[in-house]
Amino acid sequence: MKNVKIKIGVVVAVVGIISGSVYFLLTKDNKKINAEKPISVVSKTVKEVMKSSQKGVDAILAGTVIPNSKSKIQLDATRGIVTELHVNEGETVTKGQNLFSYHSVDNETELKDAELSVANQVNAVAQKREAANLKWDEYNKKKANAKKEETKEEELNASYMDASNAEAEVASAQIEADKAQLLVDKAREKVSQNTVTAQFDGVIKSIDKDQMNKPPVEGSETPFMEIIDSSVQYVEGKVDEFNKDKFSIDQSVQILDRNDTSKLWTGKITKVGNLTTDDDSQKKDDENQNASKYPFKVMIDQSETPPSIGQHVYIKLVPKEPEAGKIALPKGYLMKTENKTFVWKTKNHKLEKTPVEVGEENKENGTVEIKSGLTETDSVVYPASELKEGMEVEQDAQPK
Repeated sequence: MKNVKIKIGVVVAVVGIISGSVYFLLTKDNKKINAEKPISVVSKTVKEVMKSSQKGVDAILAGTVIPNSKSKIQLDATRGIVTELHVNEGETVTKGQNLFSYHSVDNETELKDAELSVANQVNAVAQKREAANLKWDEYNKKKANAKKEETKEEELNASYMDASNAEAEVASAQIEADKAQLLVDKAREKVSQNTVTAQFDGVIKSIDKDQMNKPPVEGSETPFMEIIDSSVQYVEGKVDEFNKDKFSIDQSVQILDRNDTSKLWTGKITKVGNLTTDDDSQKKDDENQNASKYPFKVMIDQSETPPSIGQHVYIKLVPKEPEAGKIALPKGYLMKTENKTFVWKTKNHKLEKTPVEVGEENKENGTVEIKSGLTETDSVVYPASELKEGMEVEQDAQPK
């Protein structure tokens, strides 16, 4: 029994020695591997660091593409029924272009009556003129005979009065003809107004053809025709109070397709408005009493392939260009001793601990002004415990 225990002890000792040797070798190899594994050092230019450190550049909003304006045309029951279309859905129209025409029996009848009245008055003027001309011919004959003493003065005066009266009748008939023409012009204007024209350049979004050739239904909320002006496009949406201050008027933004973020457009913020009070925002406010919603609006820059009206997009701020001649780095890039402040700068692709002169601190943005020691084109590295003076920075790590 004693010999068995001795044998077991020997086996355990041997196993322990082997395990220890393996652990030592593995540990040694791991340390060697870790020591040989290169540290990837990423550098950025000072200009890029300043851009990425701007407040709100990581904020993203959601919105919907809308047109510059929209026109919903309701039919007017007092103007008759629509009998003729001059455009089709999807067609591009220009301001003043004919869209559709009403047909009104009353207006057509009024125009025909007025035109008939004008014709009658014109005939009356012609008749009065013919009669007046005869009177003047008669007077002129008597006047010629009066020189030969064949016509008495009393007859001559009477003939003159007859011609003058006939001329006055011509003038009166002409006045009536002019009045009749005014009625024609008015009736024609009514008829011309039966043709509805486009109020701006745009695209015909929809036409409800079921409303044609029958009396319009009074009080109907369904538009007969809808036109959108897409010459200028906007994005509308809402921003919560936590992100509102990150956005301001005239800020440049990128607009990304929510279904394909590789598709993007550019634009500028034109509005960051007052607190909304619509039902949708109220519902969300009920869910989160601390979240208020504010409307925003972005004007999309012109492009050859603009987004579609109604398309859902993301809005992302474009970092502003740093102020010329002024450098401000995030505090995290600075290393301090009792008397000096340093940054890790790259020189000839190697790390160099470089002293800098600092100025005022911007607590809101978490940046510190660098008065001297760096330029915008210098490259810097974010401090880390494994960084050492002279450490090589990979070329691929340089910003492009």
